[in-house]
Amino acid sequence: MDSLVQDIRFGLRMLRKNLGFTVVAVIVLAVGIGATTAIFSLVDAVLLRPLPLAGAARLVLLQNNYRNFGNTPLSYPQFLYWRGQHQVFESVITCFGGAAALTGTGEPEQVRTLRLSAGFLPALGLSPALGRSFRDEEEPKSAEPVAMLSYGFWQSRFHSSPSVLGQKLTLDDRVYTVVGVLPEDFHFGRNPDVVLPLRVDTNSAPAGLNFLDVIAKLRPGVELSAARSAIQTILPVYKKDDADINNMALTPYQEFLSGNSRPLLLVLLGGVAAVLLIACSNIANLLLARAAAREKEMAIRISLGAGRMRLARQLLTESAILGIAGGALGVLMAWAGLGVLVSLLARRLPREIAIQLDARVLVFAAMISLATGIVFGLAPVLQAAGGNLHDRLKQGGRQDTGGSQRLRQALVVGEVAFSLVLLACAGLLMRSMVRLINVEKGFSTDHVLTMAIEPSPSRYSEPRKELAYVQQIQERLSHVPGVRSAGLIYLLPLAGGQTNGGVKIEGHQGDASAQPNAFKQYVAGEFFSAMKIPLLKGRLFQSTDTTDSARVVIINQAFARRFFPGEDPVGKRIDVSWGKPGWSEIIGVVGDSKLENLSAPASPTTYMLYAQVPEILKFLGFSLVVRTSQDPLSSVEAIRNQIHQIDANQPIAEVRTMDQVLAESLAPQRAPLWLFGAFSGIALFLAAIGIYGVLSYFVVQHAQEIGVRMALGAPRGKVLGLVLGRGARLIGIGVGVGIIAAFLASRALASLLFGVKPTDAPTFVAVSLLLALLGLAACAAPALRATRVDPLVVLRNE
Repeated sequence: MDSLVQDIRFGLRMLRKNLGFTVVAVIVLAVGIGATTAIFSLVDAVLLRPLPLAGAARLVLLQNNYRNFGNTPLSYPQFLYWRGQHQVFESVITCFGGAAALTGTGEPEQVRTLRLSAGFLPALGLSPALGRSFRDEEEPKSAEPVAMLSYGFWQSRFHSSPSVLGQKLTLDDRVYTVVGVLPEDFHFGRNPDVVLPLRVDTNSAPAGLNFLDVIAKLRPGVELSAARSAIQTILPVYKKDDADINNMALTPYQEFLSGNSRPLLLVLLGGVAAVLLIACSNIANLLLARAAAREKEMAIRISLGAGRMRLARQLLTESAILGIAGGALGVLMAWAGLGVLVSLLARRLPREIAIQLDARVLVFAAMISLATGIVFGLAPVLQAAGGNLHDRLKQGGRQDTGGSQRLRQALVVGEVAFSLVLLACAGLLMRSMVRLINVEKGFSTDHVLTMAIEPSPSRYSEPRKELAYVQQIQERLSHVPGVRSAGLIYLLPLAGGQTNGGVKIEGHQGDASAQPNAFKQYVAGEFFSAMKIPLLKGRLFQSTDTTDSARVVIINQAFARRFFPGEDPVGKRIDVSWGKPGWSEIIGVVGDSKLENLSAPASPTTYMLYAQVPEILKFLGFSLVVRTSQDPLSSVEAIRNQIHQIDANQPIAEVRTMDQVLAESLAPQRAPLWLFGAFSGIALFLAAIGIYGVLSYFVVQHAQEIGVRMALGAPRGKVLGLVLGRGARLIGIGVGVGIIAAFLASRALASLLFGVKPTDAPTFVAVSLLLALLGLAACAAPALRATRVDPLVVLRNE
C-alpha cells in the first residue's frame, strides 16, 4: 500500500512537472470519455434498463394488424372490448393527448391535456405525488369534471402548494376540480399540463376511428406466446365489426418504445467508441514519445537497482491518473451536454423514459476511465520493459527503437482509419439529408402560416353551431390583407400525427388482403389551394357541398392507384365510416402529399368535408392553413384579431410557418448528421495531431541524419519529400484500412438513410480525398521544419 501511495505521489509530481502535456492529455481523454458517457446514458435508459413500472415485463401494446396496412392503433369500441377480456389481461388502459382552453386567469391560454382511462396509474404501479388518481365512476362523460395536474404545471403555476387540491380550473368553459398531482416521473403523452378522465363515448369516437394506443398487462403466469394463442380463439368475435383486421399484434411495451431508437443509439455508441479509441491512440502516442525522451532516466533507475516491473507499475500509475482525471472532466462534460443531446434527439427517443446521469452511468464512466488509462498506458510500459540497458545508457535517449517507431505509426494508421469510418458515416447522412430535403412533398411550404385551434366543446356543444363558428373563421380570414387562401385540416402534414381506419368500396370484389384501409383527413375551405396540392382528376369541394347535400369525398393518387388500378375512380362510391355511416361519391383525385414524414411513402388517403360530418369536429379539432402574399408571420396579429372578434376566449396555439414545420420534421434525420459531424470533426482533429506528432518526433530523432544528408548536398526538396513521403505512406495505409472498415460499418446506417446506399461510392471517394488532403496538411509543418535543419549546428552538437 505504501509503495502504491508513493507511486501516486511520484506520478502526480511528474505530471505537474510536464503541465502542458498533462492538460492536453486530460482534455483529449475528457472529450472521448464524456461523449461515450453521454451516449451510454441514452443506451442504458432506453435499451438496457427495465421500465420503472410495476410488472413492466408483463406490459404489452395492443394493435390491429391489417394485411395491407400493417399495425395500427385501436378504436374506442375496440378498447372497450379488450378491457373485458380478463382471461388474458389483468388490466387494459389507454390515453390520448389533446388541448383545452384555460380561461379565468387572464388571457385565454391553450394547455396540453392528456386523457387517461380508469385505473391507468394503479395499473402501472404509479401513485400521485399529491391527492388521488381518478376513480372508475369519474370516467363517463356524465360524471362531475375532475382533473389532475402534471408535476411541472403544479410547480410553475401553483408553486408546489399543497392547497391546490380542491381548487378550480376552467377548461373549455367547464369548471374542473383538482383532485391530484401526477408523480414527477410520469412521462406519458407530450408533456401534458393537465390530465383528465377519458370522457369519450361511441358517438364522439365511433368504430373505425383508430387513434388509441392501448396498453395491456398480462395476467400473472401468462406468457406472451400463450396470450397470442388465447387471442386467436376470440379473434373471430372481435373481427365482426371490422372484417379487414388480419390479426392482433401484441408487442412487449419496452420493445415498442425502444424499437425506433435502437438502430440510431447503437450506431451512435459505435461512433463514440471510435472517438474514444482515437483519443486513446493519441494519448498512447504522446506517452510513447515522452517515454522515449525518458529512456535515459529509466535506464539509470534500472542500473541503480529498480526492477522493470516496478518501473512498469509506475508508468501505469501515471497513465491511470491521466485516465481518472480525464474521466472526471468527461463526466462533467457529459452532465453539461446531456440535456442538449436529449433535446437534439427528442424526436428519436421515447418520451416515456427518463434519461439522466445516475449511479449506473457513473460506474460505467469510472470503469471506462480506468480501462482507458490502462490501455493507453500499456504501450510505454512495454517499451520501457524491453530493450538493452547498455544501449540505452550509450544513446542517452536520443534514438528511437524500431519497435517503438512501428507502434506509433500503427497507432496513427488506426486513428486515420477510424476517422475515415466516422467521416464516411457523416458523409452518407449528409447525402441522405440532401435527398430528403429535395424529395417531392406534394405541396408547397413557402408563404404558408399554420396555427392550431381547439373550439370549446361547451360553447359549441351543437355540431352545427361549431360548424358555423368554423365557417365564420374562414369568412373572416378571407378579408385579412395579404391572405390569398385559407383552409382547415384535421392533421397538419409533417406534424407527426396520423389516424386511419377501414374504408368500404361499393362493389369491391377483391380478396381480404386487398381490403381498403387509409389515412383519414377532414378539411374545410380552400385547403388544397392554400397548400398548392394539385387536382389530377374531377373537382375540388365547392360551396354547394354542405351538411344537407349528398356526401362527397376526395382521394389521393395513392388511394386511386391501389384500389382503382386501371380505372377512373371519379364517380365511384366509398364509405369512410366515421360519424354517420353511408356512401360518399368520389368527386376528385389530388396529388400525393407527405403526411407523417418525408421519408415515408405516400399512403392511401381520403379527404372528407367537416361540413358533411360536423359531429366529428367536436372530437378532432383542426389546424388553420393560410397562404399569404407576404411574410406569413406578419399576418399573425391580424388573423388572431379576427378570430378573437368572433370568440374572445379562443386560444391560438402552435403558430408556425410550414417552413418551420418542415424543419421540425427533419429533426430526427438532422440529429444523427450533426452528431456524426461532430464525431468526425473531433476524429479529424485528433488524427491530424497524431500525424503531426509522429512526424515532428521523426524530424527531431533524425535531425542528425537529415543534417548529414544536407551537408553532403541533399537538396531541400529531397528532405521535404522524405518527410512528406513518410506521412503520405501512413495516411495511405490508414485510408485503405478505413475504407474496408467503413464499408462494413456503414451497413449499420441503412435504417437511417434515405435514397442513399450504405456503400455509396461517391461518398467514400470524397471523404477519402478530404482525409488525405487534411492529413497531408498536417504533414506540412514537420516537413518544412526538416528543410530548415542547419547541418553545421547539428554536427557541432554531435
